[in-house]
Amino acid sequence: MKRAVIALLLLSVNTSAQSQVLANQGRPGNEGPWPVTVVNGSGSDGGFTPVSQSPCSTLTQKVTDAGTAAITVPTTPQSGRIWIQVCNSTLNASTTQAICWANGQPTFSAGSAGDVLATGDCATYNITKQDGGVPWCITNASNASLLSTECVP
Repeated sequence: MKRAVIALLLLSVNTSAQSQVLANQGRPGNEGPWPVTVVNGSGSDGGFTPVSQSPCSTLTQKVTDAGTAAITVPTTPQSGRIWIQVCNSTLNASTTQAICWANGQPTFSAGSAGDVLATGDCATYNITKQDGGVPWCITNASNASLLSTECVP
């Protein structure tokens, strides 16, 4: 009887020790995820690379009236901006669509490149694009409002 109790006790101690999984993450004595440090919007945690959106000292918002011919949005961009976000205003009719593209002038033909923005949708463009981050937009309405927000560091 004493041997059965001792064997049962040893078996339960051995089982509980095996249920814990120690994950040594490269630093002795530590368990859990690796520490991740992101400096100035750059870095990675091994599966996600954050988009660098540097701090803005100035955010400038403008409204551009766009139509069925492609125009730059905004028509007069801020000097030194690092990114721009263009939105199809929610005040436009629900059927208003815009197509914006930072690498040229989009069209409403089936093969046209660009970001299709339904009412309320937005797209963000960095100045690293070929045209310096000045997107061109066209709409299917004669007088649609496109909202832009520009970031100047």
